[in-house]
Formats: sequence, structure tokens, C-alpha cells
Amino acid sequence: MKTWKFILGIVCSAGILAAQNAATKLAQTAANKSTSASTGTQASANPTATPGNTRWSERRDPFVSALRLNAGGEGSGCSVGKRCLTADEIILRGIVVTQDRGNIALVENSERRSTVLFVNDQIFHGSVVKITNDSLVLRVIVTDEVGKKTTRDIVKRVTTPAV
Repeated sequence: MKTWKFILGIVCSAGILAAQNAATKLAQTAANKSTSASTGTQASANPTATPGNTRWSERRDPFVSALRLNAGGEGSGCSVGKRCLTADEIILRGIVVTQDRGNIALVENSERRSTVLFVNDQIFHGSVVKITNDSLVLRVIVTDEVGKKTTRDIVKRVTTPAV
């Protein structure tokens, strides 16, 4: 019985010493960071950090849902221009076929504001891939509920027939 108490005492004291050593190392790194921040230099990298180790600040909060709300185009701060057009609001009104510049797409947004699009023009969350004689192909980056990003091609056709 005495030997078990002796062993338990050694294990407890070793645990306390390990905790004290960890606390002093943490205090030293915090002091180094604060002095380097005040002098304007960067602190040296942690030699014990390996690619497999992650810091607590980099980990995901387990109490926040992994499912995110997809905000879409709202809240982007955009109001006018090609880069503020979303693929959902684009209405293709016509195609202009040219010899030297390729095809040009005449589009409208939901506010009936007209815009001209060329191949490789950037739109909100995507770009124009191809303009044919009767359609416009958009490549859009879509984020699902979990946060995974995928690309999707959307084809817009001319809504009014040519006369």
C-alpha cells in the first residue's frame, strides 16, 4: 500500500512539474511576441510546430454549425457594372456577330440596365466562357451549404427571336 502511495505521489508531482514547465514556456513565448510587436520585428517561428500540428486558433469552432448560409449576391456592395451581374439576373437580349472581335452579348439585369459582355469578361462569382450565335455560356463558382466550392456552366439563350 505504501508503494502505491509513493508511486502516486511521484506521478502527481511529475504532472505538476510538467504543467509548470508548459506555463513558463507559454509565458516566455507571449513575452517574446509582445516585445517583438513593440520593436516592429517578427518573432521567430515555433520550433516545435510541425505541419501536422494545428493551433487552437486555426481549428473550427465545434459549437458553430458547419452549414453556412449562402448569401448569393446580396451584401456584396456592388450596384452597377459587369462585375456586379449575377448569373441568375442576366437576361440575354441579343448577340452581335463581328468579324474581328468575335461575338458580343447584349444582356440586361433585373433592373433592365443594359450591358455588353465579351468572352472572358468577369461577372459576380464567375466569367463568360463562350458566346455563340444564339447563346451565352457562363462559368459560375457555386458554394454549397457546407462551404465546398464547385464550378457550374450556365447557358443563357436569346429570349426574343430575331426578325
